[in-house]
Amino acid sequence: GSCAVSVEGAVRGERRAGEFFGEIALLYASERTADVSVSEDAELLRLPKAAFDRVLAAFPHVRRRIADVGAERKRQLEQDYPAPTEEESNDAEAGAAVACWGDIQALQMHAGGVLSPPDEDEG
Repeated sequence: GSCAVSVEGAVRGERRAGEFFGEIALLYASERTADVSVSEDAELLRLPKAAFDRVLAAFPHVRRRIADVGAERKRQLEQDYPAPTEEESNDAEAGAAVACWGDIQALQMHAGGVLSPPDEDEG
């Protein structure tokens, strides 16, 4: 399966089997930076923050990989979507153009195998 990654309404990438998303919000304790939607049938694993932290502590090679990917994705986002200046933030038009990203509660990964889907009433 695959998932489309969108920023400010435009598709900016795709995640396929074995790839992950949601790491920027978890690593940097920030808001979500993108919206992700399933574009082909996929099985996803929802990993709560506490479990994510345990995985990073237990598997240093996974921590390095996720941190490297997260840092590169964050750098690319900051390059493509620079933060508005204070003057722009005070401007009503610029303020309306800044996306409001909501909170992220979990890292989601594609995994090969049967997984229990998260409860529909969660986040």
